[in-house]
Amino acid sequence: MKKMVILLMLFASCLFSSAQQALWSTQEVVSPEIHADNTVTFRLSAPNAVKVEITGDFLDAPNVAELTKNEQGVWEYTTAKPLASELYSYSLVIDGVKIIDPANIYMIRDVSSVSSVFIIGGGQGDLYKVNDVPHGTLTRTWYDSSISRTGRIGTRPVRAQIMERNPYGW
Repeated sequence: MKKMVILLMLFASCLFSSAQQALWSTQEVVSPEIHADNTVTFRLSAPNAVKVEITGDFLDAPNVAELTKNEQGVWEYTTAKPLASELYSYSLVIDGVKIIDPANIYMIRDVSSVSSVFIIGGGQGDLYKVNDVPHGTLTRTWYDSSISRTGRIGTRPVRAQIMERNPYGW
């Protein structure tokens, strides 16, 4: 009985290890790729797909463009003109099914939808990026209220840091 259990465990481990191998044999796809001239290339590995489209706020009406398939089964689309500095959202449509870009970790969640996003920097788009700016310190202060006869907790920036940036106090 003991030999049978060991044999079964050995067989199961061989079965699961071969199933794991497919995770690393897929082709890595870079999407979106922002070029130096602010054009953007989108890619999706879907060798069995029949039709792949992209929808996004950077496209002209009707806000849909078709991707083309290369020999490796990777679908590609490059914007025809450079994009202005901004935060853009997009989704991919594979055979009629709308998805986010699996190669892009950045996304925005709306009330009922999720979209992939990318930022073209160098202007308005820099406002969406994480920038190194002074943040100050917040303190928690207890305020007595003569009207409601209870206390209130409020947060305010430390006064010294405000005065450094604005000596008038506003």
